[in-house]
Amino acid sequence: AGRRAMASSLSEPFLANEGHTREALPEPGDSPPLRLYPQRWRMLGIYSALAFVNQGMWLSFAPTVEQTAHRYQVGVLAVTSLNASAAALFIPGAMACAWLYARRGLRGAVLAASAVQTAGAALRAAADVVVRQGSAPLGFAALCAGQAVVNLAAPVFLNLPAALAEAWFDASGREVAMAVGTLSPLLGQGAGSALAGVMVSGEDAAGTGGLLAAQAVLAAALLS
Repeated sequence: AGRRAMASSLSEPFLANEGHTREALPEPGDSPPLRLYPQRWRMLGIYSALAFVNQGMWLSFAPTVEQTAHRYQVGVLAVTSLNASAAALFIPGAMACAWLYARRGLRGAVLAASAVQTAGAALRAAADVVVRQGSAPLGFAALCAGQAVVNLAAPVFLNLPAALAEAWFDASGREVAMAVGTLSPLLGQGAGSALAGVMVSGEDAAGTGGLLAAQAVLAAALLS
């Protein structure tokens, strides 16, 4: 009995970070009973919203390439590189994701990625609203830097739906959690493209500053 009590107390700190815990040690051959927490749906919603916003920011300039090039006084190829940079940065981002997950766990990895995403979104907004006023090409350079920071956070939101489902849901709910976590980035891509097409207009891509600022505010709100 003393050994069983010690084993139970040692397991509690590890199980406290998950969405379910063992209520009691099972007998040999029995499956451990699980206690599910209502906040698992909140966790899934936050994670999905972060992924949605991240992928929306990725495709913010896809429908307005020529107008954005005119706004920042750069070539069309330079604007296209904003979207292509996501593929170039995916491998280093995935390596950082794996390191964070191994060292800090699911919660630590998502919090770190959310902070990085917020910083990148803020830099993108400042690039247009502040830096571009002094120099359009310099504003574009700052915009590229902000986009790169956002792209580095993407693998955390693309690679960990299975980990989230395993940590917070039982077998009956994992498929739903996996589906929501996997589909939210795809929906974000579509919404990001559509929203840019609605909010940005004219030869000088008027409305870009408002779009980038709104995305930065949303990213910060999810972090808080």
